[in-house]
Amino acid sequence: MKYCFTALLLLGAAPALWADAPEGYYSSLDGLRDQSLKDKLHEIIRSHTRLSYKSLWDYYPETDAYPERVDGRLLVWDMYSDNWSSRQYYYYGGTRGLNREHSVPKSWWGSGDDAIYNFHAGTDIMHIVPSDGDANMAKSNYPLGEVDEATFSNGTSTVGYPVAGQGGGSSRVFEPDDEYKGDFARIYFYMVTCYQDYEWRYNYMFTNSTYLSLQNWAKDMLLEWSRQDPVSQKEIDRNEAVYSIQGNRNPFVDDPELAEYIWGYRQGDEYSAEHYDGDPVLISPVEGSTLSFGEVAVGESEVLSVNVRGMGLTGSMSVTLYGGDRDMFDIDVRSIAAAAANTSSGYTLDVTYEPTLAGSHTAQIVLYDGGIVGSVTVTLTGATPGFSGIEQTVAGGHELVASTYYGGQVRFTCDEPHTGCRIYDISGRLVRMMPVVENGTVITLPYGAYIITTDQQRTPIKILVR
Repeated sequence: MKYCFTALLLLGAAPALWADAPEGYYSSLDGLRDQSLKDKLHEIIRSHTRLSYKSLWDYYPETDAYPERVDGRLLVWDMYSDNWSSRQYYYYGGTRGLNREHSVPKSWWGSGDDAIYNFHAGTDIMHIVPSDGDANMAKSNYPLGEVDEATFSNGTSTVGYPVAGQGGGSSRVFEPDDEYKGDFARIYFYMVTCYQDYEWRYNYMFTNSTYLSLQNWAKDMLLEWSRQDPVSQKEIDRNEAVYSIQGNRNPFVDDPELAEYIWGYRQGDEYSAEHYDGDPVLISPVEGSTLSFGEVAVGESEVLSVNVRGMGLTGSMSVTLYGGDRDMFDIDVRSIAAAAANTSSGYTLDVTYEPTLAGSHTAQIVLYDGGIVGSVTVTLTGATPGFSGIEQTVAGGHELVASTYYGGQVRFTCDEPHTGCRIYDISGRLVRMMPVVENGTVITLPYGAYIITTDQQRTPIKILVR
């Protein structure tokens, strides 16, 4: 049996997000960014009542009670198993297979009694949750991750070999059910913030730094999990219960957008509790703008960028090329995630112009979706000039000499550097542009006849490359 809850809207105004937090609890965060923001969060949540490990059994009926009772009996919510007999345990005060599971393994920061009793993290109920014993044992001290090949699965918890690029060197990873991936992500964000002063013994996911405190692969995965599985009523209720017991909160449950300010697409932005809550809008580029590539030789390419920045986008922006010369242009993506565009810096869309024919070329980029009304068009222009009126056929002009050698080599001889060198094939297509040619410059060209001009060379040079 599963229950669905309404997720928090990330674009909602701050008063709704902070509604259950005491007045002023997060007021010192406004205007901070990056490490200073994370340091202040650490300061706010680090000081809390230290519980005894044994007492955790007594608190689970408050922190992890299931929404329903069966035959009037209390059930405890288990995120590690999907069997009625184990996932929704009848509460027996720590017997019959129910474990106290450290979501962040205690072996990562200590061992033995020191890990459990002498550190706040060892008894921090924010990350110590009820767990089915078999699943807890299979999970061991493996990091979170996405499983490529399973060695254990009970329908909710999966343990196995990680997908490429994950695991941080661990032989196995633990992958929770999609229903709980956001829960675990926000627990881990809490742990590397509350205990950023810890020296971690195992660095599968964490780093021994106060900022950013997460390995890159772990940061990217946890952010994705948090976005895909928004805060549930279960997490909100649990956060309130933990606050009433040990006196601190998980700020990433209160405001999930905080993770984006520290690790995600809002890095560098000053934090404000008043998140944008207007209609989705594309700020950049503006309708009717033009991206001009100038002159580019046939066979060469030029890359320019378009800044795509929005506010309140509710989904990915679609990007399409159209127009008669669209084959001369290319874009690096066809979709831009809202998480990337909804930032102060926006997303950098790379556009490539690679002409295959001489002439002037025009195409358009159209951006749409993401919740905006209509679309935005950017015009792309570029040109590959041709050359005509060739009468001079000597191998060298008055100021510049081009000597050819077998193997396609061309060597330039000149008294002074020449600028604006252009090389055309015999049909008049521009095939190469060189900003500067100096005495002794050597290039290689394919077999064929070519015409060379520079800003200083009044008479065109014609060469034959073999």
